[in-house]
Amino acid sequence: MLEKFQIGSIGGYTLLHGSSKVQILNEYGCTISHLTLNGRKVLDTNTQYEDVAKHTLNKNIFLLPFPNRVAAGKYTFENTAHELEKTEAERGNAIHGLISKKKFELKDSDITQSLITVSFETMITKDEFPGYPFDLHLEIIFKLSALALDIIIKTENTGHINAPYGVGWHPYITAEKKIDDCRITIPAENELDMSVEHPLIPTGRKLHNIFGLDTRSIGDTKFDSCFTDFHRNEVQFEDITVWMDPSMKYMQLYTPPSRESLAVEPMSCAPDAFNNLMDILVLHPHQQVEHHFGLRLT
Repeated sequence: MLEKFQIGSIGGYTLLHGSSKVQILNEYGCTISHLTLNGRKVLDTNTQYEDVAKHTLNKNIFLLPFPNRVAAGKYTFENTAHELEKTEAERGNAIHGLISKKKFELKDSDITQSLITVSFETMITKDEFPGYPFDLHLEIIFKLSALALDIIIKTENTGHINAPYGVGWHPYITAEKKIDDCRITIPAENELDMSVEHPLIPTGRKLHNIFGLDTRSIGDTKFDSCFTDFHRNEVQFEDITVWMDPSMKYMQLYTPPSRESLAVEPMSCAPDAFNNLMDILVLHPHQQVEHHFGLRLT
């Protein structure tokens, strides 16, 4: 089933497949405001209009054309300096991309016995966002089945010049209990060393994954860490797996103050990649790129 719904003045679509359900606010960046798989709540979401409108904790938003941060909102691309809006006011950075409030249009849908698929599209234009003078066509495809939500993001550079690009997602995973009592597996060899002078901005060095590769209880661990060099491109949280395809090499983990959920963020490039160039993509005119990721019950 596919039907429209509203949170306040913000419109979206409900996808219902058996006892699995996802609600997508296509009028607000395709942010996910509800997800249950096999009757179980697996995402901690903003459901009240006030929280949705201000993207409280940036729950479940899509991050592009850059995930995470750009230090001081400044970068140089192909010998031209650019300055983005500083949306992380307390640290003076640009954060979480540009599309969280953009309106997407329904492009296509398909319903079968085993799967419901829906796609939405929008454009970024060169005059739309200060500091990002590039043209992109974006399509986000959602595939809901009994035990999984798969997401594909397709992007095309529709302009006449090269464009810097990265993509990510900001899901808050929940087992409907304190994360202190949850077990997690982070099969990544390394995490990125972060600057002391500029918090959460990578130094360019890697540190050994001190949390460890084995499954263990989260306990009182506080994450605001970016892991990389995965043996398997996934993080296992209780019986929920957040996965990403091989084109995506980073996962940012963050524990919110409530400790009711855990942000597990697949990203195609490192924080501040517009400056440090760690797996940043350069999209040539008419070049297309796809990234696949999602979550499943295991």
